[in-house]
Amino acid sequence: MLVALARAFPLFRKNNMKTFERAMVYTTLAALVGVNVMFAAGRWMPSAAYARPMADEQMGPTNALTLSGDGGDVVLKADKKHVSFGDSPFQKVYSVAFVDTGRILNPLMNAQSLADERKQLGDELTAKDKDYRDQLNELASAMHGMAQDSPDFNDARDRGKKLLSEYQEWGKSAAKRRDDLEVQQMQKCYKELLNGVDVVAEKKGIDIVYRFIQPDKDFKALDGDGALTEIRLRTAVKCPKELDITMDVLEEMSLPTEEVDAQP
Repeated sequence: MLVALARAFPLFRKNNMKTFERAMVYTTLAALVGVNVMFAAGRWMPSAAYARPMADEQMGPTNALTLSGDGGDVVLKADKKHVSFGDSPFQKVYSVAFVDTGRILNPLMNAQSLADERKQLGDELTAKDKDYRDQLNELASAMHGMAQDSPDFNDARDRGKKLLSEYQEWGKSAAKRRDDLEVQQMQKCYKELLNGVDVVAEKKGIDIVYRFIQPDKDFKALDGDGALTEIRLRTAVKCPKELDITMDVLEEMSLPTEEVDAQP
Protein backbone atom coordinates (compact mmCIF):
# COMPACT_ATOMS: atom_id res chain seq x y z
CA MET A 1 0.00 0.00 0.00
CA LEU A 2 2.81 2.46 0.84
CA VAL A 3 4.52 1.78 -2.48
CA ALA A 4 1.32 2.42 -4.40
CA LEU A 5 0.73 5.70 -2.60
CA ALA A 6 4.31 6.80 -3.15
CA ARG A 7 4.02 6.09 -6.84
CA ALA A 8 0.75 7.94 -7.04
CA PHE A 9 2.02 10.97 -5.15
CA PRO A 10 3.65 12.67 -8.16
CA LEU A 11 0.29 12.62 -9.87
CA PHE A 12 -1.11 14.75 -7.11
CA ARG A 13 1.64 17.29 -7.62
CA LYS A 14 1.10 17.35 -11.39
CA ASN A 15 -2.53 18.21 -10.85
CA ASN A 16 -1.54 21.30 -8.87
CA MET A 17 -3.08 19.93 -5.68
CA LYS A 18 -4.09 22.53 -3.20
CA THR A 19 -2.12 22.96 -0.01
CA PHE A 20 -4.88 21.50 2.19
CA GLU A 21 -5.24 18.40 0.08
CA ARG A 22 -1.49 17.97 0.02
CA ALA A 23 -1.40 18.13 3.85
CA MET A 24 -4.09 15.42 4.13
CA VAL A 25 -2.10 13.09 1.90
CA TYR A 26 1.09 13.64 3.93
CA THR A 27 -0.78 12.91 7.18
CA THR A 28 -2.28 9.70 5.83
CA LEU A 29 1.10 8.52 4.56
CA ALA A 30 2.69 9.22 7.94
CA ALA A 31 -0.01 7.28 9.79
CA LEU A 32 0.32 4.30 7.51
CA VAL A 33 4.07 4.29 7.88
CA GLY A 34 3.71 4.37 11.67
CA VAL A 35 1.29 1.47 11.73
CA ASN A 36 3.54 -0.67 9.53
CA VAL A 37 6.54 0.12 11.69
CA MET A 38 4.65 -0.95 14.85
CA PHE A 39 3.55 -4.20 13.24
CA ALA A 40 7.06 -4.90 12.03
CA ALA A 41 8.48 -4.28 15.49
CA GLY A 42 5.92 -6.55 17.09
CA ARG A 43 4.78 -3.82 19.47
CA TRP A 44 1.13 -3.76 18.44
CA MET A 45 -0.50 -7.03 19.49
CA PRO A 46 -4.23 -7.78 19.78
CA SER A 47 -5.62 -7.37 23.29
CA ALA A 48 -5.87 -10.53 25.39
CA ALA A 49 -9.53 -9.80 25.91
CA TYR A 50 -10.10 -10.24 22.19
CA ALA A 51 -7.86 -13.29 22.02
CA ARG A 52 -9.88 -15.22 24.65
CA PRO A 53 -13.14 -16.94 23.67
CA MET A 54 -16.25 -15.27 24.97
CA ALA A 55 -18.01 -16.92 27.92
CA ASP A 56 -21.01 -17.98 25.84
CA GLU A 57 -18.96 -19.36 22.95
CA GLN A 58 -19.27 -23.05 22.18
CA MET A 59 -16.91 -25.48 20.55
CA GLY A 60 -18.25 -27.44 17.67
CA PRO A 61 -20.41 -28.94 16.56
CA THR A 62 -18.16 -31.96 16.20
CA ASN A 63 -18.70 -35.70 15.98
CA ALA A 64 -16.09 -36.60 18.58
CA LEU A 65 -13.50 -35.12 20.92
CA THR A 66 -10.27 -36.97 21.65
CA LEU A 67 -8.59 -36.41 25.03
CA SER A 68 -5.02 -37.59 25.36
CA GLY A 69 -3.42 -38.76 28.60
CA ASP A 70 -0.81 -41.05 30.07
CA GLY A 71 -3.17 -44.04 29.93
CA GLY A 72 -4.06 -43.49 26.30
CA ASP A 73 -6.65 -41.54 24.38
CA VAL A 74 -10.30 -41.22 25.34
CA VAL A 75 -12.80 -40.43 22.62
CA LEU A 76 -15.91 -38.58 23.79
CA LYS A 77 -19.03 -38.86 21.66
CA ALA A 78 -22.71 -37.98 21.90
CA ASP A 79 -24.79 -41.16 22.05
CA LYS A 80 -28.57 -40.60 22.31
CA LYS A 81 -28.11 -37.45 24.39
CA HIS A 82 -25.50 -39.12 26.60
CA VAL A 83 -21.76 -38.55 26.67
CA SER A 84 -20.06 -41.86 25.88
CA PHE A 85 -16.39 -42.75 26.17
CA GLY A 86 -16.61 -46.25 24.71
CA ASP A 87 -18.90 -48.72 22.97
CA SER A 88 -20.15 -50.44 26.13
CA PRO A 89 -23.41 -49.32 27.82
CA PHE A 90 -21.32 -49.01 30.98
CA GLN A 91 -19.11 -46.40 29.29
CA LYS A 92 -21.67 -43.62 29.34
CA VAL A 93 -22.36 -40.65 31.57
CA TYR A 94 -25.77 -40.88 33.25
CA SER A 95 -27.62 -38.24 35.23
CA VAL A 96 -28.73 -39.24 38.75
CA ALA A 97 -31.21 -38.06 41.37
CA PHE A 98 -32.51 -39.15 44.79
CA VAL A 99 -36.00 -39.61 46.22
CA ASP A 100 -37.24 -40.22 49.77
CA THR A 101 -39.64 -43.10 49.08
CA GLY A 102 -41.05 -43.07 52.61
CA ARG A 103 -42.33 -39.52 52.24
CA ILE A 104 -44.27 -40.61 49.14
CA LEU A 105 -45.42 -44.08 50.24
CA ASN A 106 -46.88 -42.87 53.55
CA PRO A 107 -49.49 -40.51 52.06
CA LEU A 108 -50.26 -43.07 49.36
CA MET A 109 -50.90 -45.74 51.99
CA ASN A 110 -53.04 -43.25 53.93
CA ALA A 111 -55.45 -42.92 50.99
CA GLN A 112 -59.05 -43.29 52.18
CA SER A 113 -59.81 -46.24 49.90
CA LEU A 114 -56.87 -48.24 51.25
CA ALA A 115 -57.64 -47.25 54.83
CA ASP A 116 -61.22 -48.47 54.34
CA GLU A 117 -59.96 -51.84 53.07
CA ARG A 118 -57.74 -52.25 56.13
CA LYS A 119 -60.56 -51.23 58.47
CA GLN A 120 -63.03 -53.61 56.87
CA LEU A 121 -60.65 -56.54 57.26
CA GLY A 122 -59.72 -55.43 60.76
CA ASP A 123 -63.36 -55.24 61.85
CA GLU A 124 -64.05 -58.70 60.41
CA LEU A 125 -61.06 -60.27 62.14
CA THR A 126 -61.76 -58.48 65.40
CA ALA A 127 -65.34 -59.77 65.46
CA LYS A 128 -64.20 -63.33 64.74
CA ASP A 129 -61.50 -63.10 67.39
CA LYS A 130 -64.09 -61.92 69.93
CA ASP A 131 -66.34 -64.85 69.03
CA TYR A 132 -63.56 -67.35 69.72
CA ARG A 133 -62.64 -65.67 72.99
CA ASP A 134 -66.25 -65.61 74.13
CA GLN A 135 -66.61 -69.36 73.46
CA LEU A 136 -63.40 -70.13 75.33
CA ASN A 137 -64.42 -67.95 78.28
CA GLU A 138 -67.83 -69.61 78.35
CA LEU A 139 -66.25 -73.06 78.50
CA ALA A 140 -63.80 -71.96 81.17
CA SER A 141 -66.66 -70.61 83.29
CA ALA A 142 -68.66 -73.80 82.84
CA MET A 143 -65.71 -75.98 83.83
CA HIS A 144 -65.05 -73.88 86.92
CA GLY A 145 -68.05 -75.43 88.74
CA MET A 146 -67.50 -78.99 87.55
CA ALA A 147 -65.75 -81.81 89.30
CA GLN A 148 -62.55 -82.64 87.48
CA ASP A 149 -63.34 -86.37 87.43
CA SER A 150 -66.85 -85.87 86.06
CA PRO A 151 -67.75 -86.82 82.45
CA ASP A 152 -69.03 -83.27 81.84
CA PHE A 153 -65.66 -81.81 82.83
CA ASN A 154 -63.77 -84.17 80.53
CA ASP A 155 -66.18 -83.41 77.69
CA ALA A 156 -65.81 -79.64 78.22
CA ARG A 157 -62.06 -79.97 78.41
CA ASP A 158 -61.94 -81.86 75.11
CA ARG A 159 -64.18 -79.28 73.46
CA GLY A 160 -61.96 -76.55 74.90
CA LYS A 161 -58.78 -78.12 73.48
CA LYS A 162 -60.40 -78.49 70.08
CA LEU A 163 -61.69 -74.93 70.15
CA LEU A 164 -58.32 -73.56 71.26
CA SER A 165 -56.53 -75.42 68.46
CA GLU A 166 -59.08 -74.10 65.96
CA TYR A 167 -58.59 -70.58 67.35
CA GLN A 168 -54.82 -70.80 67.01
CA GLU A 169 -55.07 -71.99 63.39
CA TRP A 170 -57.53 -69.24 62.62
CA GLY A 171 -55.11 -66.74 64.19
CA LYS A 172 -52.39 -67.82 61.74
CA SER A 173 -54.71 -67.42 58.78
CA ALA A 174 -55.90 -64.02 60.10
CA ALA A 175 -52.32 -62.79 60.36
CA LYS A 176 -51.65 -64.00 56.81
CA ARG A 177 -54.71 -62.14 55.52
CA ARG A 178 -53.45 -58.96 57.16
CA ASP A 179 -49.99 -59.46 55.69
CA ASP A 180 -51.36 -60.26 52.23
CA LEU A 181 -53.48 -57.11 52.22
CA GLU A 182 -50.54 -54.99 53.38
CA VAL A 183 -48.26 -56.42 50.67
CA GLN A 184 -50.93 -55.90 48.03
CA GLN A 185 -51.49 -52.28 49.05
CA MET A 186 -47.79 -51.48 49.34
CA GLN A 187 -47.09 -52.97 45.93
CA LYS A 188 -49.89 -50.88 44.45
CA CYS A 189 -48.53 -47.71 46.09
CA TYR A 190 -44.99 -48.52 45.03
CA LYS A 191 -46.09 -48.81 41.40
CA GLU A 192 -47.79 -45.42 41.70
CA LEU A 193 -44.55 -44.03 43.15
CA LEU A 194 -42.58 -45.45 40.20
CA ASN A 195 -44.98 -43.84 37.75
CA GLY A 196 -44.58 -40.48 39.48
CA VAL A 197 -40.79 -40.79 39.49
CA ASP A 198 -40.83 -41.74 35.79
CA VAL A 199 -42.79 -38.61 34.89
CA VAL A 200 -40.46 -36.31 36.84
CA ALA A 201 -37.35 -38.06 35.52
CA GLU A 202 -38.60 -37.73 31.95
CA LYS A 203 -39.23 -34.01 32.41
CA LYS A 204 -35.83 -33.38 33.99
CA GLY A 205 -33.79 -35.75 31.83
CA ILE A 206 -32.79 -38.02 34.73
CA ASP A 207 -31.54 -41.54 34.03
CA ILE A 208 -31.09 -43.09 37.49
CA VAL A 209 -33.04 -42.36 40.69
CA TYR A 210 -31.77 -43.74 44.00
CA ARG A 211 -33.94 -44.37 47.05
CA PHE A 212 -32.61 -42.52 50.08
CA ILE A 213 -33.32 -40.68 53.32
CA GLN A 214 -31.88 -37.22 53.89
CA PRO A 215 -28.55 -37.83 55.70
CA ASP A 216 -29.24 -35.13 58.32
CA LYS A 217 -32.78 -36.29 59.10
CA ASP A 218 -33.41 -37.15 62.77
CA PHE A 219 -33.84 -40.81 63.71
CA LYS A 220 -37.30 -42.08 64.70
CA ALA A 221 -36.04 -45.40 66.04
CA LEU A 222 -36.64 -46.30 69.69
CA ASP A 223 -33.87 -48.89 70.00
CA GLY A 224 -30.46 -49.74 68.66
CA ASP A 225 -31.67 -52.18 66.01
CA GLY A 226 -34.08 -49.60 64.65
CA ALA A 227 -31.37 -46.93 64.58
CA LEU A 228 -29.05 -49.29 62.69
CA THR A 229 -31.82 -49.96 60.16
CA GLU A 230 -32.26 -46.22 59.62
CA ILE A 231 -28.53 -45.87 59.00
CA ARG A 232 -28.61 -48.69 56.46
CA LEU A 233 -31.53 -47.06 54.65
CA ARG A 234 -29.55 -43.84 54.21
CA THR A 235 -27.82 -44.92 51.04
CA ALA A 236 -26.23 -41.47 50.58
CA VAL A 237 -24.20 -39.99 53.42
CA LYS A 238 -23.79 -36.78 51.43
CA CYS A 239 -26.11 -35.53 48.70
CA PRO A 240 -26.52 -32.09 47.07
CA LYS A 241 -30.02 -30.86 47.85
CA GLU A 242 -30.49 -30.00 44.17
CA LEU A 243 -30.46 -33.73 43.35
CA ASP A 244 -33.36 -34.49 45.71
CA ILE A 245 -36.54 -34.73 43.59
CA THR A 246 -38.85 -35.80 46.44
CA MET A 247 -40.80 -32.53 46.41
CA ASP A 248 -41.12 -32.66 42.62
CA VAL A 249 -42.60 -36.15 42.78
CA LEU A 250 -45.01 -35.19 45.58
CA GLU A 251 -46.24 -32.21 43.58
CA GLU A 252 -46.51 -34.28 40.39
CA MET A 253 -48.67 -36.84 42.23
CA SER A 254 -50.74 -34.13 43.99
CA LEU A 255 -49.67 -35.42 47.42
CA PRO A 256 -49.17 -33.26 50.54
CA THR A 257 -45.65 -31.87 50.67
CA GLU A 258 -45.50 -31.88 54.47
CA GLU A 259 -44.18 -35.11 55.96
CA VAL A 260 -46.81 -37.51 57.32
CA ASP A 261 -46.59 -40.79 59.21
CA ALA A 262 -48.15 -44.00 57.97
CA GLN A 263 -51.62 -44.76 59.37
CA PRO A 264 -52.53 -48.22 60.67
